[in-house]
Amino acid sequence: MTLSEFATSVDSYFGGKQMQKLTEVYEQGVYGGYTIDQEWATLKEIWEDLIIRASG
Repeated sequence: MTLSEFATSVDSYFGGKQMQKLTEVYEQGVYGGYTIDQEWATLKEIWEDLIIRASG
């Protein structure tokens, strides 16, 4: 299972496309070297929301 497939699975379980968004940004940073101009505050909120959902 690829990271993108895992993200799709997580989003299918919780609803929405938050994990796919985080995965897309991660892959852009790791594979494309693209880390500038990201909406870090928004990404942090997405991550925190996923953690809360997974913990609940």
